[in-house]
Amino acid sequence: MSSLSIDRAKIAAFTLGGFFAGLGGLYLTLQTSSGNADIPQAGAYTLNSIAVVVMGGTSLPGGVGSAIGSIFGALVLRQDPYR
Repeated sequence: MSSLSIDRAKIAAFTLGGFFAGLGGLYLTLQTSSGNADIPQAGAYTLNSIAVVVMGGTSLPGGVGSAIGSIFGALVLRQDPYR
């Protein structure tokens, strides 16, 4: 109804999602110096990513939450308690 092309919006969303997933994989590779996703450090990244989203206010069953809340959750988790 707003004259937005749904097909174009879907293609853009999936393209951006794939691009950011690739950037995330590249960042993980740079941090762990390995392309292996099942090394011991990878488990900590999985737990931290879920914790960040929950701390940002996103509901685990889904449907409620925002990207801005997740960003703030990441900022809270990255704070150094010994500074």
